[in-house]
Amino acid sequence: METKYIYTIHNSSDKFDYNSNTNKFEIKYKHTSVEILEGANDLRYCGWGIQPIWSVSIFFPWGSIGKTLRRKDDADLSKVMEYVNKKLKKEKFQTINFKKDAVQHGVSPRSWWIRKIQKKENK
Repeated sequence: METKYIYTIHNSSDKFDYNSNTNKFEIKYKHTSVEILEGANDLRYCGWGIQPIWSVSIFFPWGSIGKTLRRKDDADLSKVMEYVNKKLKKEKFQTINFKKDAVQHGVSPRSWWIRKIQKKENK
């Protein structure tokens, strides 16, 4: 399931700056960040047991997207990276390579951050 949150001037007072040249409020941050968290869903109450998942959060300048993906193999993040890169391409940001860009922050549960993903330059 995917959840989107979109920031507006009314529900996010610290994400916008007033530009005196254009007389408009503009988004303060121009970068995107991604957080990947290893977790589990406890579905024992309905007979499914405990399901391992990846919890993915993508923080765009205009809002955020949250998604959970089933985790079949602890070392295999290919579906997660495929999903993240698809969303980044759609919003015209640079795609990422997990092995180069990710920094592990947590141990239990394991989590990774990829910060300051920039927009693609138009050529």
